[in-house]
Amino acid sequence: MKLKIVAGVVFFGLLAGGLYAQLGLGGGRLRGVVSDEAGKPIAGAQVEVVNEAYNTKFTAVTDAKGRWALSGLASARYLVTVTKDGYREATIDFQLSLVAQRTQTLDVTLKKRDEGTEMAIETPKGSTAAGVLQEGNDLFAQKKYQEALAKFEEFKATNPDVYKVSINIGNCLLVMKDYAGAIKAYEEYIDRVKTESGTLSDEDAAKIMATIGQAYMDQGNVEEAKRHFKMAIDSFPGDPVPAYNVAEIYFNQGEPDPAIEYLLIAVKIDENWAPPYRNLGYAYLNRGQYQKALESFKRFLALAPDDPQAKTVTDLLPSVEKLAKTEKK
Repeated sequence: MKLKIVAGVVFFGLLAGGLYAQLGLGGGRLRGVVSDEAGKPIAGAQVEVVNEAYNTKFTAVTDAKGRWALSGLASARYLVTVTKDGYREATIDFQLSLVAQRTQTLDVTLKKRDEGTEMAIETPKGSTAAGVLQEGNDLFAQKKYQEALAKFEEFKATNPDVYKVSINIGNCLLVMKDYAGAIKAYEEYIDRVKTESGTLSDEDAAKIMATIGQAYMDQGNVEEAKRHFKMAIDSFPGDPVPAYNVAEIYFNQGEPDPAIEYLLIAVKIDENWAPPYRNLGYAYLNRGQYQKALESFKRFLALAPDDPQAKTVTDLLPSVEKLAKTEKK
C-alpha cells in the first residue's frame, strides 16, 4: 500500500487514555519519502508518528534523499506529523494493519510556507473547537479528568458530527470510576459506527467493545465483560489486536488463565506478531509453566530482537531455563 499525501490535511486527534500502555509495539514498519511540490527530496524533516490509542510516540529524521523509516509498530491508527523549517506542517491520519502488510509506505509532500499569506484574516470555522479539543487532551494527560471532561462535552455540544469525542468522554468517566456514564458514552460511539457503516467490522469499535468489557470487569460483572470481549474479537476477526487487548485486561486483573486463552487467539490470528509471545511468557511464568514460558520468550526474541523489551526478556532467560529444568514433565 502506497499513499501520497499533500500537507494541509486536518485531523482532530483523540486521546484514547492509554488504557493499554504496552500496546503500540509490534512487528510493523512504516517508511516513506518527504519531498517538496517539485518532487525534490527534503533532508532533515522531522517525522513524528503517534499511536493515537495508546499515546506511544515514534520519531525519525529524513536523510539526504528525504527517506525515513520506523519499525516496531503494531496494528493501530497513527497520527503522522511532518515538520521542516520553511514548510507548512503536514498532519496525516494513517491506519497501519499488520494483517494486510507488515511494511507500508507513506510519502509526504510539504508545501513551502508563504509568510505573506500566512496572516490570519478570519478565524476558520472549527479552529476554536479544535482548540477546545486539544485543551481537553492536554488536561487528560495532566490527569485533570473533570476539567478534561468539561472540554470534551463543550466540543461535543458544538460538533455533534465528530462522534469520536464520545471515546474521550468515556475515557474520562472510566478513570473517574463512573462506569455507567463511561459505558453510555462508549455505546453512543458504537451506535454511531453502526449508523454510519451499517456494521461493527471496525478496529476502533473493537477496541471500544473491549474497553466496555473492562468497565464491566471493574464492576465485577464477569458475564457482561466476557460478552463484550467476544464482540470485540468478532467485530475485527482478522486482527490480533482485540484479543491481545482482552488478554491485557485479564492479566492486569491478576487472571493469567483467561489472559493465556486470549493471547493464544492472538497468535493463532498472526503467528508472527511478537508482543503476544512476550506476554504469554509472563503469563506462563505466573502459572508456573516454565517450559512454555521459555518457549514463548524465545519465540518473542526470535521475532523481535530489537524490541525495547528484548533486553529485559534476554536477561530473564537464564532464570527461566533453570526453572524449566526443575519442572515436572
